[in-house]
Amino acid sequence: RMLSRLAQTDPTSYERVQTILLKVATLALATDAEWSAQQALGNMAASKQDYQTARIHFETANALDPTRIEAVNNLAWCLAETEPTDPERALALITAFLTDAQPSGEPLAQLLDTRGRVLIRLGRFDEGAQDLEKVLRFLAPDSQREAHDLLAEAYQALNKVALADLHRSKGTASVPAVATQEDE
Repeated sequence: RMLSRLAQTDPTSYERVQTILLKVATLALATDAEWSAQQALGNMAASKQDYQTARIHFETANALDPTRIEAVNNLAWCLAETEPTDPERALALITAFLTDAQPSGEPLAQLLDTRGRVLIRLGRFDEGAQDLEKVLRFLAPDSQREAHDLLAEAYQALNKVALADLHRSKGTASVPAVATQEDE
């Protein structure tokens, strides 16, 4: 805004202001492109279960733009779920993001899913279970089964056996094994 005002009040500075704004816009586009590339590289590495490489790319993406929920969620997940784990840092990233950003919809569900998993890993079973219960219906079937496993673990630790059994029955152990040719 200051540059626009300067250009309006001083006609001789218009070209200088225009040059500065073009450089800023180019830098912003380059940063966005780099962020997208880092996210894509992190996702590709994670899909190949190369979590060390994924973590590096997610760290870079988060450093480029810590206001993007995908960067925070992917980095937090890597910190909580892959070696060397750092669930405290994962929780701090998520907490700071939720305090500042106020996300909603599916991205919020993914972030609360990650936070619930982190809280359970930290032994904060009640808080973790609350997050996972909130987002359970928004998760994909495989993620739902994993969440049910974690909820069973949390409720068992909280001595809520009936709830633990209910979630255990819906978890990954409830999926029948697929017969292979070797089984026949």
